[in-house]
Amino acid sequence: DYWYSKNIQIKLALIKYIIFNIKNNDIKNFVLLTFLDTARTFSYTRNNEFKLYRIKIDDILDFDEDVYSYFINRLSNNIEFYKNYYYKYFKNKINALFYNEAFYKKNKYFDVVLTSPPYGDSRTTVAYGQFSFFANIWLGNDEARKIDNMLMGGKNKKQLLNDSIIAEQIYNIDKIDSKRAFEVSSFYIDLRDSIKAVSSSINDGGYAVYIVGNRIVKNEYLNTDKFIAESFERENFKHLFTYRRNIKNKRMPLKNSPTNKKGLLSNTMTEEFIVVLRKT
Repeated sequence: DYWYSKNIQIKLALIKYIIFNIKNNDIKNFVLLTFLDTARTFSYTRNNEFKLYRIKIDDILDFDEDVYSYFINRLSNNIEFYKNYYYKYFKNKINALFYNEAFYKKNKYFDVVLTSPPYGDSRTTVAYGQFSFFANIWLGNDEARKIDNMLMGGKNKKQLLNDSIIAEQIYNIDKIDSKRAFEVSSFYIDLRDSIKAVSSSINDGGYAVYIVGNRIVKNEYLNTDKFIAESFERENFKHLFTYRRNIKNKRMPLKNSPTNKKGLLSNTMTEEFIVVLRKT
């Protein structure tokens, strides 16, 4: 009731009921993407935010409740986009498996692993748990409020990473704020452990492709892309190249205040890095 009007709750519940009666799971999941976007759009959260902030009472009184039109138009656009852009790539019958979970060593082996891991711990970098909150609630995920603690860096390791390409940056952060240094180290320790698991599941000659952003903590630029390359090289991979691209659209603000001091602003991530490696 805090995030939705009763009228919108009923409309969303009806759409969800219809979707969950679709027999074909692939089609069901495709339509669910549109539903989850709709569920966030018609919540009382502020637009263009990745964290959860409720809109003002005056805005609630004028809130658009035309859920059905938005859902149908959005679904039509998604279908057209899929048909015109994605569908042609599946003519070669590529066998693709999708995992949305912590990656543990599989009994299966892959020729290519393509993923975009978190860009930092969820509490201080990108609020993945908050951004996905409405989707998880509508899907009935009982752990929706615990997501941030379950992600990389969610649990403090109480140790500083001192054997990596970013060790100097972590040391500099520790001189200013030891708590943040432990949080940063915990994230990279989890990322390295994940890379070990991924590496052992890739065929010889296979590829790992990681898309990531580099963040700034306490004015220290953290080369996550180079850390990924370094971690894979420890697992007998060869770094082929890293492609840099600008982030054209983003919900995160372009600047933030990492010190919480008025007027002292720092840039947030404006570009991504695509790191390509091959198992030797």
